[in-house]
Amino acid sequence: MVALVKNTVTLAMTASLSLFIGVGTVLASDAETQKETSSVPMTITLTEVIASDVPLYISVQTEETYRSMKGHGTILKQTPAGTVTETVQLPAAGDYAISIWHDLDNDGRFSMNERYEILDGWGTSGGIPEAAAPSFATSKISVPSYGAETTIAMIYPQS
Repeated sequence: MVALVKNTVTLAMTASLSLFIGVGTVLASDAETQKETSSVPMTITLTEVIASDVPLYISVQTEETYRSMKGHGTILKQTPAGTVTETVQLPAAGDYAISIWHDLDNDGRFSMNERYEILDGWGTSGGIPEAAAPSFATSKISVPSYGAETTIAMIYPQS
């Protein structure tokens, strides 16, 4: 079963999730540094993933870097259908928010139609707010020094 975005949330999601534009460059350039300096594992399991050969971006951010081009994460160039698990190394224990973007049309932008309905897949840690865009407060998870695990259900547009 694929989760659907409610119409009342669609416009609010526009501003929040549009900041994924260009995040791939930041994540890719930080990947080597992250491997050398990080010590806290954050294991992220994504469910209801669509199989594809287009990028899926996983971004883990602090409150200071939330909705910016900074953070820790990875880019999956291919995804199988179903469940995907990835581990991101974080520099320290603390509070983080996880944002997921599946660029279904492979255009490097968080795509919407003329009615501002989301056309790409996405997900976030914490719960999905009913009538608002995700925020750091609603997406925050506390990661202890030994690491953490979380599961995020992907949300895709109605086919």
